This record gives sequence, C-alpha cells and structure tokens, in this order.
Amino acid sequence: MSAKFLTPLFSLYNKDRLEEIREACAMPYDAQNELLFEMLSDAASTEWGKRYRFSRIHSYDDFRQRLPLQQYEDILPYVQRMMAGEGNLLWPGTCKYFVPAGEKNLASHLLPITRDALMDNFYEGIYDSMAMYLKDKGEDSKLFDSFSLWIGASKRDQVYRNLSNILIKEAPFPQSLFIRPQAPVNKSNAHSELEVLLEESQKGQVSNIQGRPHRYFDFLKYAEQKTGKSGIKNILPQVEVFFHRGKPTRAYLQQAPIQDIDYHASFCTAEGFFGMQEKLGEDAMLLHMDAGIFYEFIPVDAELKAENVVPLEEVQLEQAYRMIISTRAGLWRYLSEGPSIVFVSNRPYKFYIQ
Repeated sequence: MSAKFLTPLFSLYNKDRLEEIREACAMPYDAQNELLFEMLSDAASTEWGKRYRFSRIHSYDDFRQRLPLQQYEDILPYVQRMMAGEGNLLWPGTCKYFVPAGEKNLASHLLPITRDALMDNFYEGIYDSMAMYLKDKGEDSKLFDSFSLWIGASKRDQVYRNLSNILIKEAPFPQSLFIRPQAPVNKSNAHSELEVLLEESQKGQVSNIQGRPHRYFDFLKYAEQKTGKSGIKNILPQVEVFFHRGKPTRAYLQQAPIQDIDYHASFCTAEGFFGMQEKLGEDAMLLHMDAGIFYEFIPVDAELKAENVVPLEEVQLEQAYRMIISTRAGLWRYLSEGPSIVFVSNRPYKFYIQ
C-alpha cells in the first residue's frame, strides 16, 4: 500500500492532538486532576470503587487519604478473580488479557490489560509518539505513506513480546490496515519468526519499524544474510524511523543506537505507556500526561509509606523516584515495578530512566 496523500492528511488531523498535548503540558496539574476524576467516576460502581467509596472522593487529598498504596501482593486476589472471568472488580467489565509484570515472575506476576487501557493509554501513546516524530520531521517525513512493520520482541523478552502480540491483535481500525504482520508471529524458533517478518516486509513499502532494539538487530542481520544486501535502507528503501518501545535508559539514548534511519524512543511496559521523546536526539522523554495514567511518586530511598508519596507538582528535579500509578487497567496507587526515573524539567515535565 502506498498512499502519498495520507501523511499530509494525518498531519492536519494531528494538529488537534498536538494542541491537546501542549495544553496538558502547559497545565499539567489540571490535566492530571481531570483524568483522575474521570477514572474515579468510571470505576465508582466496581467492587474496588465501592470498597473505597470513589463517589465520595472530591479532591486529591481525599484520594490519597482514602486509598492505600498497593503492591502486587495486595491486588493478587483481585487479579486471580479477574482471570477466572469475574468482572467489575478493579475496573468496569471483564478483562481478556494479562501480561507478566516483569521477567523474574512470568507466571506469578500477571497484570490486567483492559480494553480501556489499550485504547486510552497504549494505542494513544503509540499514536502520540508517531505524532511527535512527524511534528519534528515536518514535510521531510513520509511516515503514513506506507506500512509499519511491528517486529515485537524475541522469546527472551516475554513481557514486551506478550504485550506486542496483544497490541497487534487488538489494533483498532483503520490503524490495523497499516500494520504488518496483521497477526502475531509465534513460531517454534527465532529464524522462522524472522523469516515471516522478512516476508511481511516485502509485501509493500515499509516506512517505519516498531519494537525492541535487540529484535531490530536480529531482523537486520537475518535480512542481510537472506537478501545479500547490506544496511536497512538497501533492504527496505522507504523506511525512515525505528520506534523503540521499552525502557530506554539515558545512557542508551545518548549512544544513538540505530544507524542509517531515525530513532525515536518511548517508555512502555506492561503497566502502561509513560512517555516519549519530544524531539529526535533528546536524552529525556516527555511525561505522557493526559492518556489514562495518574501519577504519584516516591523517592527511591524512602520507605513505602503514605507520607513519603508526593504528587507531580512536588517532585524535585534531578532526584530519583519510583512511580505510583493509577490506571485504566485497574491499578490504583500501585507501586510500579519498573525502573526509577529522574525529572530534568518541569516545564514541561521531562524525565530519563536510570
């Protein structure tokens, strides 16, 4: 598929979303409070919402006083019931997907991925990161003139591999038309999977690749061996950018790890989509402010107590924090198992991963 009119058309449509992001960055506390109370209202009739009387929460102080901090062991009984098919527990409705929270506990630490989390956070994050890239590149980009190749992750990275498979399966229309492959690739060995990805990449022009860097390099090496060509631009002439989905540290961003094409990074785990580079080459990422996650923070060296938790407006620059998140997947004041982050700016809020 090649549609040269689509990138300019998307750029026009994109202006409204970029304006929303700009407003959220200009008024971050308003954006976060609005999001919090939307989520509380949506979940008020759930078992969790009734237990903590969401309908009677009228301020952030009410929220932090009423809801305790949570770790995985605290929500495990609810997750198990959700996996058994019960609905309206942590979030409205039933939950179809569960993804490992981390590589150490693949079977025992499963987090819910609700439909609302997919649409309002994960896909919104993917869309916004592409919008940021397109804004930065301007008329030089042909991002939406051809396909997006989603290479996911290898079997040694089960967390993102599982998440990527879900994102491919549930991709909304019309975005799904531009994703290749259109179904998750699960073969018995790595070479078989790479062969499928190479075949998919040859079915039409590819403008961008999305996934983990190690998977990109595996794919590039395999494609070079199979085609006899050297370099990604000789194999896929139209490709212009690699979108890194994962946990890119500041040191990794400073390495300029991908050669020959642009590199755009975002912070994305099973818990949510948290941020993205605003501009190419930056070693910090923009906090994803208005897309399905309410943020609180606790210093990495502080004991997990309510009095040590700070809202966004009280974070200090150049101090390491762990995130405490409330999400549309039903995680409420949940201590993230992901890496710590350090803010380098609060106008707008930008951070790097340690």
